[in-house]
Amino acid sequence: MPKVSFPAGTARSALIEETGLNTTPKSSKLNRLFNLKSRSISRELTISLILIVIFFEGILLALVYQHQSRILLEQLDAQADRYAENLSQVLIVPIWDFSNCSRAAEALSVT
Repeated sequence: MPKVSFPAGTARSALIEETGLNTTPKSSKLNRLFNLKSRSISRELTISLILIVIFFEGILLALVYQHQSRILLEQLDAQADRYAENLSQVLIVPIWDFSNCSRAAEALSVT
């Protein structure tokens, strides 16, 4: 449907305004939300509260992440030390030093 505009002050434009048939939006909800000319304490408090919550959640998240990463790194270092110790205990005696008798005795002791 094509838009037809009439000059302001004419009888037709007055009739359109009175009946509410004007299809051009006066302002959208988004424009009204961020309209800085009119101030509303509830809007300012809501925006301030949201920003404060986001700020403190970010700080807490960073602190928890740092703490957990430090704990996990310490656990990883301890586990690596245990693996190195176990591997050094296993590799004390080289495999080529075993004689046939000792290998047979070990095989019998395992089973």
